[in-house]
Amino acid sequence: MGPVPQVKSIQVEQDLAHQRLFWKIERAGWLLMVLLIGAALLGLSGAGGRLNQATARAEGVELEYQPFMRQLAPSQLTVRINRAAGDGFTFRLDRDYLSQLQIQAITPEPDSVTAVRDQLEFKFPADESSPLSVKLDIQPEAVGTVNGGIAHGDKHLDFKQVVYP
Repeated sequence: MGPVPQVKSIQVEQDLAHQRLFWKIERAGWLLMVLLIGAALLGLSGAGGRLNQATARAEGVELEYQPFMRQLAPSQLTVRINRAAGDGFTFRLDRDYLSQLQIQAITPEPDSVTAVRDQLEFKFPADESSPLSVKLDIQPEAVGTVNGGIAHGDKHLDFKQVVYP
């Protein structure tokens, strides 16, 4: 360190190189905070927002889901299905997907739930209006990526969700 400059008869130690580095770090911190707040407002934190709404469609079935969820926080899947010829309404969810979360409620309640190979089949009464909208209240149990699949007839939709702690 060199001689100490005097400012209006007060001795002040300065290290301008260190101060400039500190200012750059401070600006980067502010930018990071603004980006985190923006991401949270858009829905990337698992709460509602534009980026946290997704829809997957195939013939006869539509799925609305949240791509980003919080561990142990309630979330929702909405399945819209058309009536199968002569039958009621049916759809199947992958068992691997269901093993990573808890189903809290299904509205309306299915007539039956049957294990079919590596899926669970949900059957609803034929007297419901078409298309039928089914809401599944779910709660993810583990942090990480959750790969899901839903099937209706011979159509299969794959979707992915990320669970934050």
